[in-house]
Amino acid sequence: LLWLAFAHTRDAKFEQAAREWTAKLTPRQFDTSTHDLGFIFELSHLLGAELTGEASLNAPALNAARSLIQRFNAKGKFIRAWGALNSAKDRGRAIIDTMMNLDLLYWASRASGDPIFAEIANAHAHTALKYQVRADGSTSHAMDFDADTGEFVGQGTHQGLSATSCWSRGQAWAVYGYAECNRNTNDQTYLDASRKLAEYALRRLPSDLVPYWDYD
Repeated sequence: LLWLAFAHTRDAKFEQAAREWTAKLTPRQFDTSTHDLGFIFELSHLLGAELTGEASLNAPALNAARSLIQRFNAKGKFIRAWGALNSAKDRGRAIIDTMMNLDLLYWASRASGDPIFAEIANAHAHTALKYQVRADGSTSHAMDFDADTGEFVGQGTHQGLSATSCWSRGQAWAVYGYAECNRNTNDQTYLDASRKLAEYALRRLPSDLVPYWDYD
């Protein structure tokens, strides 16, 4: 928000405050305990680099991408949501929120020239499309796998009403995430998915157009 305030006003006080908060986040570049590194580094380091032209802000973001891909389960082709890498808890759980973290990986492939980041982003996006996006255009919050075999176990939720409901914030993550995947790859499959997800959300809006926390 501070970087965006600076972008709109060019007020030095916002730039200084944004730099201070960005610096506080820098140690998270080596955090392998969360999938949320895209949320953290795109809107701090990468946005800051874009606004200031300061290329040094990119290096921590690239390290964050390296940390994020350590959470990839190659057998199930998903990025694990929660838990330290050596923790048995939630080893096979992935969540729809991760769609918002894939853009960092696409950027990392462009910045480094290493295709592995984009390959993992595509793998996770296709897995979520297969197991989280339902035929009617709704999404489940979570998808669970056997972490050792990669076998899909079922849909679930952590913040939604139920495993079969559609958590509205997660639906928004999916709409935005698949649009970003399309922007990075020009893969029509992703754009079609984003439109389908958006159409579902529009159909389920109440009369005041403000979504409930869960569409069900």
